Amino acid sequence: MEDLTERIDLYLKNQLSNEEKIEFEDLILKNDDLAAEVKLQRKITELLEADAWLQTKNKVTAMNKKRVGSLSTFLKIAAVFIGLVVSSYLFINYQYSNFALYSEYATPYPDRITTMGDADKEVATAMKFYNKREYKQAAQTFKMLRETNAPSEETLLYEVISLTEIKQAEKASNLLKEYIDLPNRLEEAFTWQEIMVSLAKNDGEEAYQLLEAYLETDYQYKRQKAQTLKADLESFWR
Repeated sequence: MEDLTERIDLYLKNQLSNEEKIEFEDLILKNDDLAAEVKLQRKITELLEADAWLQTKNKVTAMNKKRVGSLSTFLKIAAVFIGLVVSSYLFINYQYSNFALYSEYATPYPDRITTMGDADKEVATAMKFYNKREYKQAAQTFKMLRETNAPSEETLLYEVISLTEIKQAEKASNLLKEYIDLPNRLEEAFTWQEIMVSLAKNDGEEAYQLLEAYLETDYQYKRQKAQTLKADLESFWR
């Protein structure tokens, strides 16, 4: 258990190599108990960080109260500085929480192209990058395909996922909007990915609204994850 906790800690701190990260994420996908442990450890870490900040803030407040009768210029400057730190902390913590949820809930859509054995050379190349999680190269190749031919539903979805994974969520969002009227057999997967893109953009409010609409449908894709994500978005530490 100690080794597992340490491994999860390294993963959450992004201190694993790319190969180790891929291997560990594959284990998370296959093991519900491990996925739950990762989720719990991430939230415990967030709470501990928040608690440490609150303790520091309370100590500074107590020190200022002791000297309230003769507040020096130094303390006035310090008070302004603390205000800036508090504002920055709240912004960063909120941003981290949204992206942490994206990291927790986003999973690559499985390869539905090359597994069917009918992909042309360029699409197969893009999917090779995608399957190896080399998302930058995948996004570039999918973009080239899209600019030379009308995209299929599958290649468009894989491009959106690849862009989101390399922290280009705004581009992914714009791409979704551009092709929103595309006849869509993958409507459920696209709708879920739109929620993931909103989290990656740090727009928790938009993600929540999309999620509520998602849960009002009869979609079954990621249904259970959608319900737990809604609970996380409503949780008290956000």
